Amino acid sequence: MAPITFGLATLPQGDADGGALMMTAMTAAQVLGAVPIAAAGRRFSVTAYTRILTAFRTLAFLGLVLSIAGEGPLPVLIVAASFAGLVNGAIFGMLRAILNDMVSSRKLPRALGVAATANELVFVSGPILASTIGGLSVIAAVIIMAVTSALPLVALPRIARRTPSESPSVRQRSPRMGALVWVFAAGSAGACVASVEVGAVALALRHGLAPSAAFLFTVPLCVASVLGGVWISIRNRRLRQRSVVGMILLTVVGTLAVAWDAWLGSAITGAVVIGLFLAPLGMSFSLTLDDVLHPGRRAEGFALLRTSKSVGVIIASSLIGFVSLGASALVSAALAFVSAVLIGAVHVRGAHRRKHAARRQDATVSLRT
Repeated sequence: MAPITFGLATLPQGDADGGALMMTAMTAAQVLGAVPIAAAGRRFSVTAYTRILTAFRTLAFLGLVLSIAGEGPLPVLIVAASFAGLVNGAIFGMLRAILNDMVSSRKLPRALGVAATANELVFVSGPILASTIGGLSVIAAVIIMAVTSALPLVALPRIARRTPSESPSVRQRSPRMGALVWVFAAGSAGACVASVEVGAVALALRHGLAPSAAFLFTVPLCVASVLGGVWISIRNRRLRQRSVVGMILLTVVGTLAVAWDAWLGSAITGAVVIGLFLAPLGMSFSLTLDDVLHPGRRAEGFALLRTSKSVGVIIASSLIGFVSLGASALVSAALAFVSAVLIGAVHVRGAHRRKHAARRQDATVSLRT
């Protein structure tokens, strides 16, 4: 709801770009605060700390309500928006860490598929609420944002420990490099999605359509993403790394199709392809971080994952605004291709290590025999 609501909030001041500045401040604060704020809660109960962060965000939204009601200047609104975004990344990381304690590892793929589907439904319904309610009262729209953001205060179960006990498989892996590869991949995927979501109006104009025709690109993307989440939920299985690499490469093809301005159908098809693999890839990135991160640092890792996606959106949005939509799509596709190469290299290296370890074990058994 934030982009439209913030834009409506700054219109009375005669500043059409004020809403974009508020969104920029909120996103930048999220990027800066995600990992350190999540790490600061390592010594506390995970649910108690999440409730504290959620209460802080709710109070920030209520402060924004008071600022709008008092006709505060734009700098005040920007500061209030940045406070609301400061803890967003950390809350995401904490909630994802809590999910490990609420759902068995066997059911995690399904849970993440349901979460991805719910996320897309919110993405579709949020702008509708912002447009309808915000058109009548901006204050009412911000109050709805404050109330919905407070739901974790009452919905979270109490979990004393942060994560399950560490397994031997986690100790044997290299967490830093493995985590960085998957975090980079998540950021590149976020850039590909943003090239369609943020560039929807530019896409419509590029193909000679009215700005209102932007829904021709965002709706297929969202519908495809929901279908991808449903597929993951029904399948309830992890993807092999080879499958992940293939999906990323298909996402690259879809992003390049969006960049191709010769045919409207190619852009719509590209949006569908990107959306179809959004939930499966997100599930794979999240589950792989589960494997490579130390259990005590998973909340920070998931917060970094969310931050990486935000950075990808910032890169794509900046290129759209300062260069062109085509440049944004091409750079996003290039980043995704690099991530596919890195994941493929990690997969080959891991397979080689496992094969070498198996040979050593066989040799040891033969010598003992």
